[in-house]
Amino acid sequence: MCKKGHTPWNKGKKGLQIAWNKGLNKDTNESLRKSGKKISEYRKGIWKNKTYEEIYGIEKAKEIKKNRSNIQTLRWQNPEYRKKQCNSMKGHIAWQKGLNKHNDERVLKISKSISKSLRGKSFEQVYGHECSVRLRKKISKRQKKRLEDPLYRQKLQLSLFQSRISKGIPHGKRIKYQKKNGDMINLRSSFEFGYAVYLDLCNKQWEYENDTFILPNENNSKITYTPDFYVYGDGWKEVKGYWRDNDSKKKYEETKKILGDKLQLVYSPDVLSLLENIRFGGK
Repeated sequence: MCKKGHTPWNKGKKGLQIAWNKGLNKDTNESLRKSGKKISEYRKGIWKNKTYEEIYGIEKAKEIKKNRSNIQTLRWQNPEYRKKQCNSMKGHIAWQKGLNKHNDERVLKISKSISKSLRGKSFEQVYGHECSVRLRKKISKRQKKRLEDPLYRQKLQLSLFQSRISKGIPHGKRIKYQKKNGDMINLRSSFEFGYAVYLDLCNKQWEYENDTFILPNENNSKITYTPDFYVYGDGWKEVKGYWRDNDSKKKYEETKKILGDKLQLVYSPDVLSLLENIRFGGK
């Protein structure tokens, strides 16, 4: 139905009409190129930084993504298409090669965008159940292989120490630590944890609370003192953030009289300083 006074374009014509733009595309026709560019600019303006869900709604976005995924899957099943795509990528250098979020503003922006969209979501919510199971197995296998490397294990434990220091760990709460030889021990403080990391990074042999000394006293009661670490070739080390009571300090001083320079006190700032100045694999 046409407006009053308007003549339809196909008036007087019979049969199936051929579309005016049949066989034309934006590469061969200036009119199509201009209109295509205009539409593209318009869409960019209203769709900029928006997801499919924001533009079409959740249900429609799911349908569009599924259709596109099916189309792409069918394309890749065609050997000619797959070969064409592979050949087109030969010798091609990715734009982000050698770049990361620390040295490139674009990568940082993309990283923040991805992080924001995935924050608070589980693998199942992002990838679905089947894909998430495969991903978890893959990550688990890769992490197990990494943990076989003692140097990687020490890097991981150092980052854990830094995290513990920033959060603060209640005194007296035991902290599990895996030594370089694979033995698992329980440490009493974050700074003991940090000093253990330092010793392993320096490839030093050590024991934790291995020796107990009986101290002389006037009441003939049994008083003992156990230093935190024994470092082979370097003596005993006592790691302290601060003295919590005078009894512990007196015990240390009495043991110091017996052992002399073989027993040394390592304060928490010393532990932080040692870890700041060390590089992985040694001093």
